[in-house]
Amino acid sequence: KIFACSLLIFNFSFLIPSFSQSNSIWYFGNGAGLDFSSGYAKPIHDGNLFTLEGCAAVCDEKGKMLFYTNGITVWNKFHKEMKNGEGLNGSISSTQSALIVPQPPPLSLPSSSGEGRRGRYFLFTTDEKAGEKGLCYSVIDVSLETGAVIKKNIPLLAPSTEKITAVQHANGRDVWVIAHQWNFNNFYAFPVTSQGVGAP
Repeated sequence: KIFACSLLIFNFSFLIPSFSQSNSIWYFGNGAGLDFSSGYAKPIHDGNLFTLEGCAAVCDEKGKMLFYTNGITVWNKFHKEMKNGEGLNGSISSTQSALIVPQPPPLSLPSSSGEGRRGRYFLFTTDEKAGEKGLCYSVIDVSLETGAVIKKNIPLLAPSTEKITAVQHANGRDVWVIAHQWNFNNFYAFPVTSQGVGAP
């Protein structure tokens, strides 16, 4: 799944390609959270996320928390700052500061297998509108117990708006991450494949 939440009033958005996570735990706002694993929304207060606007969280295929972020800091499943998980190029004032996309499986595996490069995620971040950092991405590996940001703040587009989204590719395996250039009518679609993030 791809998951992001944007908090202006109380607006969650998430897109669901054929990956096998279940995003049953959300963290957002000022230390707030919801756990849907029981079938209904249960308030939780164990998160360390405090943000005015955008945030994202992702769980594994069993619905267990992997990590969450405000686009600036990444916290692992133990609610500790992930290794190298500070100083990302999102913004506390960006409506969609973070978007998480799992790395798609290689062609040698069926798209429904849920295998892929297990534990590898791309975290896309947006600076506040027209900010010089623009749209970037970082690479997160949760195959280690505490997780780690193994590549950080790779630039894609600047200046950009605060808006990003993702949709599944027609091949049922890969993902398009779509962004909007600031003050232009240009939209950019970046392919996310088993090989990584490509050019638009």
